[in-house]
Amino acid sequence: MTTTTDWPDRARFMELMQAPGRHFIDETLRTAAIVRKGGRVLSWNGQRTIVFRARIGAEDVAVRFPLRPDLAAQARYVALERQLAKGAAPSLVPARWIHDGLVYGTTRLPVMTMAWIEGRSIDRHVDDLVDADDRAALSALANSWWQCCGLLQRAGIAHGDIHAGNVLVRRLPTGVDELMLIDYDSVWVPGLSGGSIEIGIPAFQHPSRRSEHWGEHMDAFPNMIMYLSLVAVAHDPTLWTRFHRGDDAMLFDGVALNSAPDGQIWSALRQCGNTQVRWLAEQLLSWLSGSPNDHPSLEAASGAA
Repeated sequence: MTTTTDWPDRARFMELMQAPGRHFIDETLRTAAIVRKGGRVLSWNGQRTIVFRARIGAEDVAVRFPLRPDLAAQARYVALERQLAKGAAPSLVPARWIHDGLVYGTTRLPVMTMAWIEGRSIDRHVDDLVDADDRAALSALANSWWQCCGLLQRAGIAHGDIHAGNVLVRRLPTGVDELMLIDYDSVWVPGLSGGSIEIGIPAFQHPSRRSEHWGEHMDAFPNMIMYLSLVAVAHDPTLWTRFHRGDDAMLFDGVALNSAPDGQIWSALRQCGNTQVRWLAEQLLSWLSGSPNDHPSLEAASGAA
């Protein structure tokens, strides 16, 4: 069994990607050209992974390496690949798990690949829409999020780590904006058991969420955070300039969720001139006084809104 002491760190993965053809076992990946900038290999870092962008033929592919052994990862990605083959979750990109993907010394390491998604995080997208005071586009974005959540739930998939940085907006050739989710390290699909070693970032998670709150309904609370934020900003874009605090967040941060119902954000939402915003804020406040699993979905949590 491979241990963490046998495992490459981020710097070593960067070195290995200098000459991918010498280290990849998979024949397709051996032909990959790793994307560089100024002669330097580009990488993107997650909490548990490092990601490279590779060109294979005419396609760009995300090549993702775990930074430590994860015995459940193979089962998770294989189950997700099987579920996505049904074609019912357009916001997720099919991922391929390669168990023996890379040679490191005498060790063989896994690799996960998926199509590269060209887009920007939803909070950056909202930044631009707020600057343009484009309330119609903000409202359309809220509706797109509602539909995205419903499709994913009906597909029997829970993402497990919803936050602004994991939701990308990409422009289709038709000019339509499409929402895509990335980072499937905490995903749940039918048949999987166990739990997640991550519970998400505080700006999107119920303060009482623990690792055992993993399963079919775990996206409901962060989905509600996203939806309320988008609906509120569509009605009053100044809320964004007043309460948005940095990357990966929307209108809330962990302090605001832990301090409910006190704080300026709660006062602003409860006094909002839009009935739907006030309703959603009250529903969220009620949820915060209960359990992370109080509602099975965004639709159920938002009630008649």
